[in-house]
Amino acid sequence: MKFSLIILTYNEIVSSKVIIPKINKSLFHEIIVMDGGSTDGTIEFMRENNIKVIVQQVTKYSWYNIAKRQMNIAKGISLAIKKTTGDYMILFTPDGNMIPEKLQELISTCKQGYDYVCVSRYKDNAKSFDDSLVTAFGNFFFTNLVNILFKANFTDVLGGYKAAKKSLWNYLDKDNDLTISFGTQLAITCAKNNLKYTEIPGDEPKRIGGQSSMNAVINGTIELYTILKSFIFRNLYKFK
Repeated sequence: MKFSLIILTYNEIVSSKVIIPKINKSLFHEIIVMDGGSTDGTIEFMRENNIKVIVQQVTKYSWYNIAKRQMNIAKGISLAIKKTTGDYMILFTPDGNMIPEKLQELISTCKQGYDYVCVSRYKDNAKSFDDSLVTAFGNFFFTNLVNILFKANFTDVLGGYKAAKKSLWNYLDKDNDLTISFGTQLAITCAKNNLKYTEIPGDEPKRIGGQSSMNAVINGTIELYTILKSFIFRNLYKFK
């Protein structure tokens, strides 16, 4: 059973120097960095550590046009799906929000036969130390909406620390339909198709470096659209 680790980066040299050395490379069939055009030395640092880097051809954006950056992240994940060759694909960010030591548990849980495993910031005693009132409420609202509409049992739909079978990623991206709301898309697909999924608890530490691409209005709108569209169109995200 082979695991591909996808590290998403954009100008995160400070945090990368702290987090990357903590990753146990022997756990993975391959490690690939999908970089959004870093100019701070992140790309060079990764290559110095013998990690393959793919620099995206991204759409330029400015501080008032965050929507384009959201699209670039989704495009990066889509490209990673096409480039990886493992049985499972795990998303990881080296900004400090994801604890690298949880990777071993994440992989071990996948090996129990799960199609999808999420490191939940809200399961059991786990906690997010990077939450604001807005982001905490957003996850509570959208997670419960998914649970109610699709008869699911998630605690953290919006979290980005996830592993899923490559076949599941391929299914979501088959028509280039993967969006920045990929966490919700994965959860709904699992619920609609009775796939085997679970969550493991894991704290979300405060960010060390880099800047969050999350915008409450933009992300909230995309999440709500994804959920309602999936509920109205019953065959959406449902295997034929």
